[in-house]
Amino acid sequence: MLFYIGALIDRGEDSFRLNTNSDTSTYQAFSLHKSQSYANIQPFNCIDQYLARLNQLEIQFNQFKNEGCKTETSYQLLNELKDMLAHSKKSKRTDDIKMLQLRVCSILNTLLIDNRDCVNVVIESGIIDEVLSVINLILISQIQIAHLLPLHKFFEICSSQQQLLFVDKGIIPTIRRLLDSLNEVCLKIAVGIIKRIIHASQEQSSIGAQIDIKKIIESDGTLDKLVSLLQNDEFQDQEVNQNAALAIGLTFKASPLPKEFRNEVILTIKKVANNDDQYISSIAICVLAGLAECQDNHADILSANFPV
Repeated sequence: MLFYIGALIDRGEDSFRLNTNSDTSTYQAFSLHKSQSYANIQPFNCIDQYLARLNQLEIQFNQFKNEGCKTETSYQLLNELKDMLAHSKKSKRTDDIKMLQLRVCSILNTLLIDNRDCVNVVIESGIIDEVLSVINLILISQIQIAHLLPLHKFFEICSSQQQLLFVDKGIIPTIRRLLDSLNEVCLKIAVGIIKRIIHASQEQSSIGAQIDIKKIIESDGTLDKLVSLLQNDEFQDQEVNQNAALAIGLTFKASPLPKEFRNEVILTIKKVANNDDQYISSIAICVLAGLAECQDNHADILSANFPV
Protein backbone atom coordinates (compact mmCIF):
# COMPACT_ATOMS: atom_id res chain seq x y z
CA MET A 1 0.00 0.00 0.00
CA LEU A 2 2.83 2.38 0.84
CA PHE A 3 4.38 1.64 -2.54
CA TYR A 4 1.12 2.37 -4.31
CA ILE A 5 0.64 5.69 -2.52
CA GLY A 6 4.22 6.53 -3.37
CA ALA A 7 3.48 5.74 -6.98
CA LEU A 8 0.49 8.03 -6.85
CA ILE A 9 2.57 10.85 -5.47
CA ASP A 10 5.28 10.26 -8.05
CA ARG A 11 2.67 10.39 -10.78
CA GLY A 12 1.18 13.51 -9.26
CA GLU A 13 4.44 15.44 -9.18
CA ASP A 14 4.18 16.16 -12.88
CA SER A 15 0.41 16.14 -13.17
CA PHE A 16 0.38 19.92 -12.83
CA ARG A 17 2.44 22.44 -14.72
CA LEU A 18 2.98 26.17 -14.72
CA ASN A 19 0.70 27.87 -17.20
CA THR A 20 3.04 30.50 -18.59
CA ASN A 21 0.29 31.90 -20.81
CA SER A 22 -1.70 33.12 -17.84
CA ASP A 23 -2.31 36.85 -17.98
CA THR A 24 -3.02 36.97 -14.24
CA SER A 25 -0.42 39.11 -12.53
CA THR A 26 -1.30 38.33 -8.91
CA TYR A 27 -0.81 34.59 -9.03
CA GLN A 28 0.52 31.78 -11.13
CA ALA A 29 -1.87 29.22 -12.59
CA PHE A 30 -1.38 25.47 -12.73
CA SER A 31 -3.17 22.93 -14.89
CA LEU A 32 -2.92 19.27 -15.82
CA HIS A 33 -0.40 18.38 -18.49
CA LYS A 34 -2.13 18.52 -21.84
CA SER A 35 0.23 15.79 -23.01
CA GLN A 36 -1.08 13.48 -20.30
CA SER A 37 -4.40 12.44 -21.79
CA TYR A 38 -7.11 11.13 -19.54
CA ALA A 39 -7.03 7.84 -21.42
CA ASN A 40 -3.47 7.29 -20.20
CA ILE A 41 -4.41 7.64 -16.54
CA GLN A 42 -4.72 4.17 -15.10
CA PRO A 43 -8.19 3.55 -13.62
CA PHE A 44 -8.43 2.93 -9.90
CA ASN A 45 -10.04 -0.29 -8.81
CA CYS A 46 -10.68 0.23 -5.13
CA ILE A 47 -11.94 2.96 -2.84
CA ASP A 48 -8.66 3.15 -0.91
CA GLN A 49 -6.88 4.12 -4.10
CA TYR A 50 -9.47 6.76 -4.91
CA LEU A 51 -9.09 8.21 -1.42
CA ALA A 52 -5.31 8.22 -1.80
CA ARG A 53 -5.67 10.11 -5.06
CA LEU A 54 -7.95 12.65 -3.37
CA ASN A 55 -5.36 13.07 -0.61
CA GLN A 56 -2.80 13.86 -3.28
CA LEU A 57 -5.04 16.41 -4.98
CA GLU A 58 -5.89 18.12 -1.70
CA ILE A 59 -2.19 18.38 -0.79
CA GLN A 60 -1.43 19.90 -4.18
CA PHE A 61 -4.33 22.35 -4.01
CA ASN A 62 -3.31 23.46 -0.51
CA GLN A 63 0.28 23.90 -1.66
CA PHE A 64 -0.78 26.02 -4.62
CA LYS A 65 -3.05 28.09 -2.38
CA ASN A 66 -0.28 28.71 0.14
CA GLU A 67 2.01 29.81 -2.69
CA GLY A 68 -0.61 32.21 -4.05
CA CYS A 69 -1.31 30.04 -7.08
CA LYS A 70 -4.57 29.19 -8.78
CA THR A 71 -5.52 25.70 -9.95
CA GLU A 72 -7.01 25.64 -13.42
CA THR A 73 -9.92 23.29 -13.96
CA SER A 74 -9.13 20.80 -16.71
CA TYR A 75 -11.36 18.34 -18.54
CA GLN A 76 -9.06 15.50 -17.47
CA LEU A 77 -9.29 16.30 -13.78
CA LEU A 78 -13.07 16.75 -13.93
CA ASN A 79 -13.44 13.40 -15.67
CA GLU A 80 -11.31 11.76 -13.03
CA LEU A 81 -13.53 13.17 -10.28
CA LYS A 82 -16.67 12.26 -12.23
CA ASP A 83 -15.53 8.66 -12.59
CA MET A 84 -14.96 8.46 -8.84
CA LEU A 85 -18.57 9.51 -8.25
CA ALA A 86 -19.84 7.10 -10.90
CA HIS A 87 -17.91 4.24 -9.30
CA SER A 88 -19.21 5.16 -5.85
CA LYS A 89 -22.81 4.66 -7.01
CA LYS A 90 -22.08 1.04 -7.91
CA SER A 91 -20.92 0.11 -4.43
CA LYS A 92 -22.64 -0.34 -1.10
CA ARG A 93 -22.73 3.04 0.62
CA THR A 94 -20.15 2.37 3.31
CA ASP A 95 -18.47 5.06 5.38
CA ASP A 96 -15.60 5.11 2.87
CA ILE A 97 -18.04 5.64 -0.01
CA LYS A 98 -19.72 8.47 1.90
CA MET A 99 -16.34 10.05 2.55
CA LEU A 100 -15.33 9.67 -1.09
CA GLN A 101 -18.47 11.43 -2.33
CA LEU A 102 -18.10 14.26 0.17
CA ARG A 103 -14.45 14.83 -0.68
CA VAL A 104 -15.05 14.82 -4.43
CA CYS A 105 -17.80 17.41 -3.94
CA SER A 106 -15.49 19.45 -1.73
CA ILE A 107 -12.70 19.44 -4.33
CA LEU A 108 -15.16 20.33 -7.09
CA ASN A 109 -16.43 23.23 -4.99
CA THR A 110 -12.85 24.45 -4.56
CA LEU A 111 -12.33 24.36 -8.32
CA LEU A 112 -15.51 26.37 -8.95
CA ILE A 113 -14.96 29.22 -6.50
CA ASP A 114 -14.66 32.54 -8.39
CA ASN A 115 -13.88 30.62 -11.57
CA ARG A 116 -16.33 31.62 -14.30
CA ASP A 117 -13.83 30.55 -16.95
CA CYS A 118 -14.38 26.89 -16.06
CA VAL A 119 -18.15 26.76 -16.67
CA ASN A 120 -18.03 25.39 -20.22
CA VAL A 121 -15.58 22.61 -19.42
CA VAL A 122 -17.57 21.70 -16.30
CA ILE A 123 -20.74 21.39 -18.38
CA GLU A 124 -18.97 19.37 -21.08
CA SER A 125 -17.43 16.99 -18.55
CA GLY A 126 -20.84 16.01 -17.16
CA ILE A 127 -19.65 16.15 -13.57
CA ILE A 128 -22.60 18.29 -12.43
CA ASP A 129 -24.95 15.65 -13.85
CA GLU A 130 -23.07 13.06 -11.80
CA VAL A 131 -23.34 15.15 -8.62
CA LEU A 132 -27.10 15.44 -9.18
CA SER A 133 -27.31 11.68 -9.72
CA VAL A 134 -25.46 10.98 -6.47
CA ILE A 135 -27.67 13.40 -4.53
CA ASN A 136 -30.77 11.67 -5.90
CA LEU A 137 -29.53 8.36 -4.48
CA ILE A 138 -28.75 9.62 -0.98
CA LEU A 139 -31.40 9.66 1.72
CA ILE A 140 -32.54 13.21 2.47
CA SER A 141 -31.41 12.83 6.07
CA GLN A 142 -27.88 12.00 4.89
CA ILE A 143 -27.44 14.84 2.40
CA GLN A 144 -24.89 17.26 3.78
CA ILE A 145 -24.00 20.84 2.95
CA ALA A 146 -20.79 19.66 1.25
CA HIS A 147 -22.84 17.68 -1.29
CA LEU A 148 -24.66 20.85 -2.33
CA LEU A 149 -21.90 23.46 -2.26
CA PRO A 150 -20.58 22.66 -5.77
CA LEU A 151 -24.12 23.05 -7.14
CA HIS A 152 -24.48 26.35 -5.29
CA LYS A 153 -21.16 27.64 -6.66
CA PHE A 154 -21.81 26.33 -10.16
CA PHE A 155 -25.19 28.02 -10.53
CA GLU A 156 -23.72 31.17 -9.03
CA ILE A 157 -21.17 31.51 -11.84
CA CYS A 158 -23.35 30.25 -14.73
CA SER A 159 -25.10 32.43 -17.26
CA SER A 160 -28.89 32.17 -17.39
CA GLN A 161 -28.66 30.21 -20.63
CA GLN A 162 -26.24 27.73 -19.06
CA GLN A 163 -28.45 27.31 -15.99
CA LEU A 164 -31.45 26.39 -18.12
CA LEU A 165 -29.53 23.53 -19.74
CA PHE A 166 -30.09 21.66 -16.48
CA VAL A 167 -33.88 21.96 -16.53
CA ASP A 168 -34.03 19.14 -19.08
CA LYS A 169 -31.48 17.23 -16.99
CA GLY A 170 -33.80 17.06 -14.00
CA ILE A 171 -32.43 19.79 -11.77
CA ILE A 172 -35.89 20.86 -10.58
CA PRO A 173 -37.03 17.41 -9.30
CA THR A 174 -33.69 17.05 -7.52
CA ILE A 175 -34.01 20.44 -5.84
CA ARG A 176 -37.70 19.86 -5.05
CA ARG A 177 -36.68 16.74 -3.13
CA LEU A 178 -34.13 18.78 -1.17
CA LEU A 179 -36.89 21.10 0.03
CA ASP A 180 -37.83 18.34 2.49
CA SER A 181 -34.45 18.59 4.23
CA LEU A 182 -34.36 19.38 7.95
CA ASN A 183 -31.03 21.17 7.53
CA GLU A 184 -31.69 24.89 7.16
CA VAL A 185 -28.46 25.55 5.28
CA CYS A 186 -29.33 22.81 2.78
CA LEU A 187 -32.77 24.40 2.42
CA LYS A 188 -31.25 27.83 1.76
CA ILE A 189 -28.99 26.39 -0.92
CA ALA A 190 -31.87 24.50 -2.55
CA VAL A 191 -34.22 27.49 -2.55
CA GLY A 192 -31.40 29.69 -3.83
CA ILE A 193 -30.85 27.39 -6.82
CA ILE A 194 -34.58 27.32 -7.61
CA LYS A 195 -34.64 31.11 -7.39
CA ARG A 196 -31.74 31.39 -9.84
CA ILE A 197 -33.39 29.02 -12.31
CA ILE A 198 -36.67 30.95 -12.18
CA HIS A 199 -34.80 34.20 -12.78
CA ALA A 200 -32.79 32.62 -15.60
CA SER A 201 -36.01 31.43 -17.25
CA GLN A 202 -37.44 34.94 -17.18
CA GLU A 203 -34.25 36.44 -18.59
CA GLN A 204 -34.21 33.97 -21.44
CA SER A 205 -37.94 34.28 -22.13
CA SER A 206 -37.37 37.97 -22.79
CA ILE A 207 -35.16 36.98 -25.72
CA GLY A 208 -37.39 34.23 -27.06
CA ALA A 209 -36.65 31.11 -24.98
CA GLN A 210 -39.69 28.87 -24.52
CA ILE A 211 -39.43 27.50 -20.97
CA ASP A 212 -42.54 28.04 -18.86
CA ILE A 213 -40.90 27.68 -15.47
CA LYS A 214 -44.08 28.81 -13.68
CA LYS A 215 -46.06 25.98 -15.25
CA ILE A 216 -43.33 23.47 -14.37
CA ILE A 217 -43.06 24.31 -10.68
CA GLU A 218 -46.82 24.68 -10.26
CA SER A 219 -47.54 21.27 -11.77
CA ASP A 220 -44.76 19.28 -10.09
CA GLY A 221 -45.38 20.45 -6.52
CA THR A 222 -42.31 22.68 -6.20
CA LEU A 223 -44.42 25.80 -5.72
CA ASP A 224 -46.43 24.14 -2.94
CA LYS A 225 -43.20 23.29 -1.13
CA LEU A 226 -41.93 26.86 -1.49
CA VAL A 227 -45.18 28.14 0.02
CA SER A 228 -44.80 25.68 2.91
CA LEU A 229 -41.28 26.98 3.55
CA LEU A 230 -42.53 30.56 3.42
CA GLN A 231 -45.20 29.82 6.02
CA ASN A 232 -42.97 27.80 8.34
CA ASP A 233 -42.36 29.97 11.41
CA GLU A 234 -40.02 27.48 13.11
CA PHE A 235 -36.88 28.26 11.13
CA GLN A 236 -34.09 29.79 13.17
CA ASP A 237 -32.77 31.45 10.02
CA GLN A 238 -35.43 33.62 8.38
CA GLU A 239 -33.45 33.64 5.15
CA VAL A 240 -35.18 30.37 4.31
CA ASN A 241 -38.58 32.08 4.47
CA GLN A 242 -37.29 35.17 2.70
CA ASN A 243 -35.67 33.26 -0.16
CA ALA A 244 -38.86 31.23 -0.58
CA ALA A 245 -40.84 34.49 -0.82
CA LEU A 246 -38.43 35.87 -3.42
CA ALA A 247 -38.64 32.66 -5.46
CA ILE A 248 -42.45 32.76 -5.37
CA GLY A 249 -42.44 36.46 -6.23
CA LEU A 250 -40.19 35.83 -9.23
CA THR A 251 -42.48 33.02 -10.37
CA PHE A 252 -45.49 35.34 -10.44
CA LYS A 253 -43.80 38.24 -12.21
CA ALA A 254 -46.53 40.22 -14.02
CA SER A 255 -49.09 37.68 -12.77
CA PRO A 256 -51.59 37.75 -9.89
CA LEU A 257 -50.33 36.08 -6.75
CA PRO A 258 -52.91 33.61 -5.41
CA LYS A 259 -54.92 35.17 -2.58
CA GLU A 260 -54.02 32.28 -0.25
CA PHE A 261 -50.46 33.54 0.13
CA ARG A 262 -50.36 36.89 -1.67
CA ASN A 263 -50.17 39.05 1.43
CA GLU A 264 -47.54 36.89 3.11
CA VAL A 265 -45.31 36.82 0.02
CA ILE A 266 -45.47 40.58 -0.46
CA LEU A 267 -44.96 41.40 3.22
CA THR A 268 -41.90 39.14 3.38
CA ILE A 269 -40.42 40.67 0.22
CA LYS A 270 -41.00 44.14 1.67
CA LYS A 271 -39.04 43.07 4.72
CA VAL A 272 -36.17 41.91 2.53
CA ALA A 273 -36.30 45.26 0.71
CA ASN A 274 -35.42 46.87 4.06
CA ASN A 275 -32.25 44.79 4.37
CA ASP A 276 -29.10 46.77 5.19
CA ASP A 277 -27.29 44.91 2.41
CA GLN A 278 -27.98 47.00 -0.68
CA TYR A 279 -27.55 44.06 -3.05
CA ILE A 280 -30.13 41.94 -1.21
CA SER A 281 -32.42 44.94 -0.91
CA SER A 282 -32.17 45.66 -4.64
CA ILE A 283 -33.16 42.08 -5.49
CA ALA A 284 -36.31 42.39 -3.37
CA ILE A 285 -37.18 45.73 -4.96
CA CYS A 286 -36.81 44.20 -8.43
CA VAL A 287 -39.10 41.30 -7.45
CA LEU A 288 -41.70 43.75 -6.12
CA ALA A 289 -41.45 45.70 -9.36
CA GLY A 290 -42.17 42.51 -11.29
CA LEU A 291 -45.22 41.78 -9.15
CA ALA A 292 -46.38 45.38 -9.61
CA GLU A 293 -46.73 44.70 -13.34
CA CYS A 294 -50.01 42.98 -12.40
CA GLN A 295 -52.73 45.25 -11.04
CA ASP A 296 -54.16 42.49 -8.84
CA ASN A 297 -51.06 42.74 -6.65
CA HIS A 298 -51.16 46.53 -6.24
CA ALA A 299 -53.30 46.71 -3.09
CA ASP A 300 -50.92 44.54 -1.07
CA ILE A 301 -47.82 46.20 -2.48
CA LEU A 302 -49.14 49.68 -1.66
CA SER A 303 -50.57 48.78 1.75
CA ALA A 304 -49.19 50.44 4.86
CA ASN A 305 -47.99 47.07 6.15
CA PHE A 306 -44.30 47.64 5.58
CA PRO A 307 -42.16 45.64 8.03
CA VAL A 308 -39.26 47.41 9.68
